[in-house]
Amino acid sequence: MLTEEVTIGASSHDSESYRKSLLAGYLYRFLLECINRHDNTRTSTPSPSSTSTHSTTTADTGHLNGTTHTDTDTDPDTDIDREGGGARIWQPLAKPDNERLVTGDAKYTGDVAMDKRALYGAYVTSEHAKATLLRVDGSEAMRVDGVVDIVTSEDFTLNRMINTVTAWDTNLLESVVPIGGQSRFVGQPVALVLAATEDTARKAAHVVKVEWADIQTPVVTIAQAMAAKREYKKMFEGRKGDIAPFEAVFSSRGTADLQVVKGKVDCGSQLHFYLEPQVAVACPDEDGRMTVHTATQGPQYVHENVALALGLPQHKVDVRLRRLGGGFGGKSTGSVPVAIMAAVAARKAGRPVHVSPTRHQDAAMTGGREEIELDYEAAFDRSGRIHAIRASVHVNCGCAGNLAYMCGKYIAEFLEQAYELQNFYLLSKLWITDLPMRMPVRAPGGLPAALAIETILDHIASSLSLDQADVRRANHLTETSLTSAMYVNGEMAA
Repeated sequence: MLTEEVTIGASSHDSESYRKSLLAGYLYRFLLECINRHDNTRTSTPSPSSTSTHSTTTADTGHLNGTTHTDTDTDPDTDIDREGGGARIWQPLAKPDNERLVTGDAKYTGDVAMDKRALYGAYVTSEHAKATLLRVDGSEAMRVDGVVDIVTSEDFTLNRMINTVTAWDTNLLESVVPIGGQSRFVGQPVALVLAATEDTARKAAHVVKVEWADIQTPVVTIAQAMAAKREYKKMFEGRKGDIAPFEAVFSSRGTADLQVVKGKVDCGSQLHFYLEPQVAVACPDEDGRMTVHTATQGPQYVHENVALALGLPQHKVDVRLRRLGGGFGGKSTGSVPVAIMAAVAARKAGRPVHVSPTRHQDAAMTGGREEIELDYEAAFDRSGRIHAIRASVHVNCGCAGNLAYMCGKYIAEFLEQAYELQNFYLLSKLWITDLPMRMPVRAPGGLPAALAIETILDHIASSLSLDQADVRRANHLTETSLTSAMYVNGEMAA
């Protein structure tokens, strides 16, 4: 009834239907609070029982319904006192901030209070994956009412490459395309427009003129990267046992005792899709200090890189993190360029700056899981038991290979999963393309490894006309299985 009677217009960020559902949610929350206040005025009387009884009310569970829960047939000797609450190990315990999260009271980085002097940043991004940036013309944007300034690579105080994001002692990519330098993927930041409101900044960003030269055809697939010989310097070899005795089996495509299947597994990329996009709020402080509020999984990387970009000792940079709003690997290093841009902009303007890309910009800038192609050969007997596997993995790293190495390494380490592979050899190669830098997504290397071994088992079952479950049982780990005798690049795998 509320959503039908109340008229709410759409904003530049949210649809009308979403805003109406939000209003209904706030009303529902208000009614629940009224019910809780009413229930809390009543006294709960434990039901008589000869066994231990535990009453759980709204106060100690964080639940909104204010109900009372009674346990019977419990052993008082197993009670565990958690912060005086008398909790038992088999009872669910609510997270301390559950109620704040589900009611919308929880504060995220994007909710950091901004004073009247604060500015909002909006990205201008590259429309070319591989081109030379000649000039950024923000004259028309500067005429938009409320626009204060435009930040480019020229505003970084040290040399042009100081805005390179670093992690694990390696250079990854530029936070913003250097003027005179080359873009590395579509959606890479080119400039940042600063304005009094976020809407104004985003509108002005659309009228910034960017001049490009030497526009080249991008390399986006593994096959294209192979043809262009764009192999990354690192590769990984995973081995267990010895496949040398099986080389003749693979070459002849089988023998009287062993059969061979050969195939390919393709695993595409997936985005992290966290609820809160990348965001940072930078606030200049006295004595040249900088405070950066950031939603990051790697505060140490933000700390180091902001200090580098500003030319400050690290003790003059204060990084603050409350909660992520989702991450899944995308905010490990993906949050760093946003924090750098906010800090550089805040220093230039001398005012707090809030930077958060749109959802589309966030997806284009952050990348996702690496695309992989895995070619395999498996030798097995009539029961479906695997005797040897030989495989090669090709990983699409995007524009930088430093993070994708984890995928290449962990595919080799995780290939066994729940199965006993006595002999296998796997070679992982990494390939550079003109796509956003691929980065860890929940269990890097684990998902494609699981997909690969399960596909191989299905292929074997199909070739033998056996039930897939029977083939899996024939290869399952046993109580005497050895799972640690695998080596990746000559080192024992963890």
